[in-house]
Amino acid sequence: MMSVTKSTSYESGTTELVPCLPLQSAKELLETMGGTTFKRLLLPFDNPCVSDSALEMALEMTPSAELVLLHVGHDEELDAEALFTALRGLQAQTQQAGVKVDSLVKDTAVSLLDYAHEHAIDLILLPDKPVDA
Repeated sequence: MMSVTKSTSYESGTTELVPCLPLQSAKELLETMGGTTFKRLLLPFDNPCVSDSALEMALEMTPSAELVLLHVGHDEELDAEALFTALRGLQAQTQQAGVKVDSLVKDTAVSLLDYAHEHAIDLILLPDKPVDA
């Protein structure tokens, strides 16, 4: 399991860990544990919309936890209105499941980690991406 750390106080030197797992590994871990001990899971994605398979797998893993879908990055060629429309559609699609949809204009790992800490995220789910041959 990979985890990212961020200093919470320069004076105290304390750090907080945010575990990060690929979706499939997180699913296997949660199945092995017999349920989730995580309250808030974050699934970042960088396209205008998260893939259906990633969304379906994340929803299966979070019956008793909150899922946050976070669009990260900013594509210079992507129309802001088109992104807004896609995110609103995603919000409507997942409304009954209690999923929060948000957007982060910055696309750095530090920005993602800051978001995770600010929103009390327990686990960052990393989308599984196929490797093109």
